[in-house]
Amino acid sequence: MLSYRSDYGSRLRDLAGVLALAAETQPAGVDTRPLAQQLAGLRNLERYTSTQEDAWTLLAAAALGTETADGDIAIDAEPVTGPVYRRYSAADLMHLPVLVENTGNRATEATISVTGIPETPPAATSNGFTISRSYYRLDGTPIEGALFPEQNDRFVVVLSVTAEVLGSGQYVISDPLPAGFEIENPDLSAGSGVGDLAWLIVDAPVHVESRTDTYVAAFRYVSEASSFSTAYMVRAVTPGTFTLPGASVEDMYRPAQRANTDAGEIVIGTLGG
Repeated sequence: MLSYRSDYGSRLRDLAGVLALAAETQPAGVDTRPLAQQLAGLRNLERYTSTQEDAWTLLAAAALGTETADGDIAIDAEPVTGPVYRRYSAADLMHLPVLVENTGNRATEATISVTGIPETPPAATSNGFTISRSYYRLDGTPIEGALFPEQNDRFVVVLSVTAEVLGSGQYVISDPLPAGFEIENPDLSAGSGVGDLAWLIVDAPVHVESRTDTYVAAFRYVSEASSFSTAYMVRAVTPGTFTLPGASVEDMYRPAQRANTDAGEIVIGTLGG
C-alpha cells in the first residue's frame, strides 16, 4: 500500500509528475521508458488511487503520447501511427479478439483498462471506516424493512460514519439514489429541508451536492478520528420495486480507506394504494 504525505503526495503521484515533466521537456540524457514502466508497476499494485495520482498520471500519459509517433503498431493487421487509443464494448469482443501487434524494432508500451458493471451487488466492506444508512419519516419514526412510504411521500435518509483512523481528515460520503427517488433540494424550491426537523441532529458538511442521482457530502477533520453524520430528504416519485445501491465513504487522499453498505431492494407503494 502506498504511503501518503500531508501535501496529498505519494510515490505514485510524484513519479507521475516527474514523468510528465520529462516527457514534455525531453531533457538530454533522460530516458522516460524506465519511468513509465515503474509508474505502470505502481498503478498495477493499487486498486484505488487518489485524484492527485489520477490527474498526474493523465498528464504523464498525455505527454508520453507525443513520443510515440515513430512507433510501428498494427491493430487487426491495419498499420496505425502516432498515439493510439481504442475503446471496445463487450459486444465488440464477443466473437473476435482484437490483435495488437508491434511491427517495429523497438519496445512499445501498451495499457489495457477494463470497466464493467458487477453481475451481483457489491457486499458491504469496511477498511478504516464504518458506515450505516437509516430511513425515517418526517416525524422521526424509523422506516423498517424494504417497504417505503407511498408515491409522493417524503422521508429522511441519515448516513452515519465512524472514521477508525484519522487518515487525511478529508472524507466524502456518496449515496446513489435508486430509481423512483428524487432528492428534495430546498435550494430549488420553497419547501423545507432537513434543517427544519427538530428531532434530527447531524453534522454540517463543508460541501454538499444534491445531484439528480446521488447525494454527496464532504467533511474535513484535522484533530482526531471522528464519528459524523449527514442527512437529506427524498421524495418517492415512482411506485414499484427498485434496486437500492450501497452508500459509501472514502478518504480523498488515502483512497484505500473506504467503506460501503450492502445494496438491497426497496418497494414504493402506489399513491392511495
